[in-house]
Amino acid sequence: MHHLIVTACRVQPERMKEFFGHIQQWEHELEKASHGPEYHSLYVNEADPSRVLLLTRFESARHAEEFEATGLLDGFTDRILSCSAGEVDQVAYDLYYAVGPGGPRVVFGEESGAMP
Repeated sequence: MHHLIVTACRVQPERMKEFFGHIQQWEHELEKASHGPEYHSLYVNEADPSRVLLLTRFESARHAEEFEATGLLDGFTDRILSCSAGEVDQVAYDLYYAVGPGGPRVVFGEESGAMP
């Protein structure tokens, strides 16, 4: 079952360049990491670009735990915190339900079809 780590923060405007440097460094580290995430994305709020949301998706909670054991996630969170105004909110979720044009693909965490 897919596992998602959601990280939300507000970046200090004067540290945006540094923040995006940390994001690029993180992406290079992910390319080399064993047990790395399946997918990683960054969302920036158009109305307030200091508000950002990072989504890091793993194949399973077990893969996420193996990756977290490398220390890369903690190091990344620390670097993000250094650029943030206030606290970084980081929460993990396991996929419970997913639906697409062909109907439900995951119900109660059990895959019933291909994931989009």
